[in-house]
Amino acid sequence: MDEEKQILVKFVTKLPAELKVSEAPVAVPTTLKRYGLSQIINHLLGLEPARPFDFVIHGELVRKSLEAHLTEHQLSAESLLEVEYVPAVIPPKHKQSAPHDDWVSAVDGSFVHEAVSGSYDGCARLWSLSSSDGGGEEASCSTSWKAHASGINALACSTTSTGQRLVVTAGKDRAVLLWQLASGSGASPHLVARFAGHTDSVEAVAISPDGRHLVSSGWDGSLRIWRMGQQVLEEAAAAAAAAAAVEVYPEGPDSPSSVPPPRPLPLNNDPHHAASQLVQYAINAADSDDNCAVVVVSFKDTPPPVPRRPRLFQRKAATTGQTTI
Repeated sequence: MDEEKQILVKFVTKLPAELKVSEAPVAVPTTLKRYGLSQIINHLLGLEPARPFDFVIHGELVRKSLEAHLTEHQLSAESLLEVEYVPAVIPPKHKQSAPHDDWVSAVDGSFVHEAVSGSYDGCARLWSLSSSDGGGEEASCSTSWKAHASGINALACSTTSTGQRLVVTAGKDRAVLLWQLASGSGASPHLVARFAGHTDSVEAVAISPDGRHLVSSGWDGSLRIWRMGQQVLEEAAAAAAAAAAVEVYPEGPDSPSSVPPPRPLPLNNDPHHAASQLVQYAINAADSDDNCAVVVVSFKDTPPPVPRRPRLFQRKAATTGQTTI
């Protein structure tokens, strides 16, 4: 019977000192895989109970035997092999199910001890997460509301500088809506703004880290950048005050209802350069004194003209506190 092949291994890690083993070379069988290497580390550290570790060789996670790794990289078994070990990520365990009436399409857990989900039934749901007796957290639906006439495709959450919790929902009805969550449990969210402009189903939304801008995209092939956050809340409050003071808007050229909606602004026909131009144009628009409503990217078969700063509009709803951007 052939003698089992061995190789000298030096174990290294970036973990704290209490989880470091000696870097002196250790002879181990070349047939060992991740589990066998993890047993060696647990033995050298004297860990009770044992902890799982993953191993990295030449920038690759070990998912095969050491012998297979040597063969693949054309290394000699007589060489010294440096192996880094890191804590293994344990697969998640099922804790709880929260049924919906239709397919769940989006989930966001940005709020502390709260999560928001969106479903194809058009409803958004706010879930309160509380600690359970067995550890972990349990979810219970504290608020649900009909956000869209058809299904919700995407949502995103953000908190303003004053602590107001905002939820953006996007749906198959081509609408992007901004909601402000109420502080009381079970209270219905308030619709703050409707971002109008997409001509097809909206598939994705994302909020900038500072919470001041929102990006949406959909099947109409456009990316749109919107203002949001505390500034939009203040504009909505002003719109609500104006609606309370003025009961009727007369029809005519100066009526808010006669202001045309924002038009798509083509930026670049080359998709390889569109992203950088989009970001730069968004920065220029955000830094201006204009009331920037939306910047749209459209890709067409022919190169568009060099863009100029768009004329920007803002419309107010006459009888509600919503701002249509």
